[in-house]
Amino acid sequence: MSLTPSHPSHSSAEPGALREGWAQAYVEAAVDAVILIDERAAVRYMNPSACALFGYGPEECVGRNVSMFMDEPFRSAHDGYLARYLREGGPRIIGIGRAVEARRRDGTIIPVYLSVCEATMDGRRMFVGSIHDMTEETRAEREKDMALLELNTRNRELTCLIRIGEALRHADSPAAIIERVAALVPSAYPVSGVASCRVRLDADAYSSEPFVES
Repeated sequence: MSLTPSHPSHSSAEPGALREGWAQAYVEAAVDAVILIDERAAVRYMNPSACALFGYGPEECVGRNVSMFMDEPFRSAHDGYLARYLREGGPRIIGIGRAVEARRRDGTIIPVYLSVCEATMDGRRMFVGSIHDMTEETRAEREKDMALLELNTRNRELTCLIRIGEALRHADSPAAIIERVAALVPSAYPVSGVASCRVRLDADAYSSEPFVES
């Protein structure tokens, strides 16, 4: 199926065939995946980027339900969403981009940003989906979060060491040192969901006298 541009050409005198050729070339060369579906949610067109993203050839997808690119529960609910939109109107996801998950041929679930618009082609209502693979952005965001977590951990450790140094200078017995250190360490290594441990210290078991070689 050929595509026509969603916006008119700047040149009103430009022949329709040229406009259609321009739109086709633009979509074919698009970096993001583009999928065209009809009112029955059947795939009518996939650009090369869509084929590469999902791992299918166009001949394997044309005529099949677009839910093949979705994971549950959206796969089962998609046709209901579309039917409700056709019956009641309302934007829902139409005209509103949002982050969702898509399913590749090998079963891999990938984060994508989906934008859907409605168009009329040959008198039929059609829907054009533009799908941007968010895998790299998601990975970069996760790596940034991990780096910040590591930085915060090191900062807590450094703060703990400084406070331990202060405790060592002011403690008057080994038992006091152990008590202060035991109180400081959890602040440097907080662990959620793990039962707290209590260290019971017997002051009589420790001696403040210097160690003497035997």
